[in-house]
This record gives sequence, C-alpha cells and structure tokens, in this order.
Amino acid sequence: MQELLDQAYRSGCEAAAAGQVARYIPELARADPSLFGLVLLYSAFGLPFATWIIASSLREIPRELEESAMMDGASRLQSMVMIVLPLATPALITAAMWHFVGAWSEFAFASILLESNENK
Repeated sequence: MQELLDQAYRSGCEAAAAGQVARYIPELARADPSLFGLVLLYSAFGLPFATWIIASSLREIPRELEESAMMDGASRLQSMVMIVLPLATPALITAAMWHFVGAWSEFAFASILLESNENK
C-alpha cells in the first residue's frame, strides 16, 4: 500500500498532466476499501457545503476590482491571484475549518467503519 502511494506521489504531476489520475483510484480502493470509502463519504458530504460557502463569498467580491486590475495591466490570472484570492481567503479558511471540524466530530463513526488497526 505504501509503495503504491509513494509511486502515485512521485508521478502525481506527470499523471495529472497526462490525465491518468483516475488510473490510481481502483488500485487504492482495492488496497483498503473502507478507508477509500470513508474519504469518498466525507468528501461527498463536505463538498456541497464548502462550494456553497465559497461561491457565495465570491459573488460578493465586486467585479470592478478585477476589471480595474486588468486595466492597470494585470492578466486575468494575476488579478485572480492578487485581488480575488486575498479577498476570498476568509471563505476558504471557513470552509476548510468547517470541513475539518465536521470530520473530526465524526471520529467515532470513522473508527467503527475502518476495519484494520493500521488506519485507526
């Protein structure tokens, strides 16, 4: 299992560039299905709420700030990194903390679902 994770970590950039990340998912699921299922479960429950928090925060950022940065010579990526990302940081931190606290409070549920003592 660790060897597979090391290989996936080492070749992660190349695999992502080639679009082969999905190739590792079945191998990880066979290695420990309960851990994979738990990660999938927590992601499925946390992602909609985090998306809602971040999207509502991004809607509140005035479009004129980004447009004025582009008028000053910034590219779309530069305006996103220098203007939008600092203004969206509180929402990103809030979503991350909410997801972490939710996963932490479900520790008893996770310890029941995980079969091996190695993952507990």
